[in-house]
Amino acid sequence: MRSRCWLQCCVGLFVAGLLAIELVDSPLRAQQPQPGAAPAPAADGAPAVPGAPTGVPGASGLKDALDRSARTGRPLLAMAGSKTCGPCQELLKRLSTDASLAPYLAAYIPLKIDTETPEWQTFAQRYKAPGNSIPILFVIRADGEQIYGQSGSHPGAQLPTVLGQALTQCGTILSDQQVLQAEGIVTKVNKLLSEERTDEAVAALVPALGAYGGSYAMAAQQVVKLGEELTSRGQKALGDAEQKLAIDDAALEGAIELVAINRTFVRLPEMNVALRDAMRKYRKEDTTKELLRQAEQFDKATQYAHKKQPKKAMSAYQAIAAKYEGTPAATLAETKIAELEGQGIERGAAPASGSSPAARTASRRKPAASEHSAEDLRKAQSYLRNAKTFAAKKNTTKAREYLEKVVSLVPGSDESQEAEKLLGELK
Repeated sequence: MRSRCWLQCCVGLFVAGLLAIELVDSPLRAQQPQPGAAPAPAADGAPAVPGAPTGVPGASGLKDALDRSARTGRPLLAMAGSKTCGPCQELLKRLSTDASLAPYLAAYIPLKIDTETPEWQTFAQRYKAPGNSIPILFVIRADGEQIYGQSGSHPGAQLPTVLGQALTQCGTILSDQQVLQAEGIVTKVNKLLSEERTDEAVAALVPALGAYGGSYAMAAQQVVKLGEELTSRGQKALGDAEQKLAIDDAALEGAIELVAINRTFVRLPEMNVALRDAMRKYRKEDTTKELLRQAEQFDKATQYAHKKQPKKAMSAYQAIAAKYEGTPAATLAETKIAELEGQGIERGAAPASGSSPAARTASRRKPAASEHSAEDLRKAQSYLRNAKTFAAKKNTTKAREYLEKVVSLVPGSDESQEAEKLLGELK
């Protein structure tokens, strides 16, 4: 009984909208059940529309209808006809009174176009249907692609069949909340990218990738496009870094770029495998594994600087300069130290570098305690335990994930050295 009342209410509202349209020749207003109302049951096999939004305002013209369709992802259901056309009025009446059509109509943005107006001329230039008779029924997908166009009154089962089959080609229908959520993500990601905070942009975007799969809503399509653009950017950056790693004079720069690229883009599904393979490859090669250790420490120092923690950045660069004395890494660290001094940041107590090659070697293997916080070391030890547990269970993917976290979190530490060793042993 409650479902029947809901259908009567929905159809009654739809009738009222059509009557208003008949008087002013404006687009139809989509009528939706109020929040909390019982959902319409399937009628004669008609599918319920998952995620169909509620309370979508009526469009005020052809352009507005197309804009609303593009924004919400709901396809446009347009009926072209005239006031003096008997079959047109019969089709309008059926659309407004046939309760079995309600589950289908809930997914559409409906529009009535008077074929005696300039609006019809504009519409007909873009969307075509065979023959010259009216009424003509059109289904236009949210991305502007015409899915259906056919004249005739669509009697009997033809109308629900057309509406249902067209919906299968119109993608996922998002709820109002999902549309707003996707729009918010796109706005946030674009803002972060404009501020050159790419790693944060990727982190904000990744949870949305796949969340709106198959939807033609504008924001959902923009999420996909942003994912593709960032993946392309990451792939190019990876290629550039690997080229530098092959050149002696640019190898350290390439290693630093590779570590930053891994931190920034590894969350992207299409970048994940490529980056993990690259990091694993260069950690095993004798000519690059030490460079990666240095690069990871540079990356951590750079992150301190970006997070407006210049004193921690200064300490980290000083540790690198002392640890890799006489190497390109030390030279670059001194350059960074000079830049921080130019900003008014004073050097801290210089870490002991050792007076002999053996002492310097020991220093390289065990960084100063001030380089890593107790909290970071505690996390690294926990990650190591998790990695060993997964390795024992032959889950090398998870083991590698935790080991790479250790190396990234506390580069140069005893924990990092152990993680690198275990990474080399994983098959």
